[in-house]
Amino acid sequence: QRLHAAHAMIFTLDDHEIADNAWSGGAEEHFAEDGPWESRLHSALEAWEAWQPTVRRPTHGDSLWQLVPLGGCASLFLCDSRWARTDPLAPDGPAKSILGAAQAHALTATLAASRVPWFIVGMPSKFLTLSAADGEKADLVMRTLKLTDSEGRPYHDRWDSYSRERDELMTHLALGASTPVVLCGDVHFAAFSHAGKETGHGVLECVTTS
Repeated sequence: QRLHAAHAMIFTLDDHEIADNAWSGGAEEHFAEDGPWESRLHSALEAWEAWQPTVRRPTHGDSLWQLVPLGGCASLFLCDSRWARTDPLAPDGPAKSILGAAQAHALTATLAASRVPWFIVGMPSKFLTLSAADGEKADLVMRTLKLTDSEGRPYHDRWDSYSRERDELMTHLALGASTPVVLCGDVHFAAFSHAGKETGHGVLECVTTS
């Protein structure tokens, strides 16, 4: 109660509120005995609407992403990278998206129109690439932190398997009038990155622990 009294809280959806590694057409932890995916998704979103302090109703067409103006200092665009995304394991290409067409268009249009000093992107999953870990136990570390799976492939919740869309968004972020900062979490470690400096002011990313 003291935390909420002192600080504004703005939240989005996590995949575990539906099923582990959820995407628009299913989830890694959704099986035939669980019933139709559409029913599970609808029921999970109804529970989210009923129990969270929000007036947003995704079951009635409301978006989970939202723009939050922060006075004349900054704008916060809070993204949803769980619900609308296409299959993380599908080949990368023009049809593959972690944001979905409507959200991607809204984000890039808002970026283009932004004139405040800072543009903050709230991203539920890590956006920038992760440098290769050093040391003989790198694979174990990466799996423990849920950054790769047991076969060394990028973990579902990161943007690595959506590289085409990430490159496009990086261009919009780096060339906008506002300085962009990406705030994200979920991957169980803290990090700071600065990428894209060669095409403008670049993109700063701050990753917090869960």
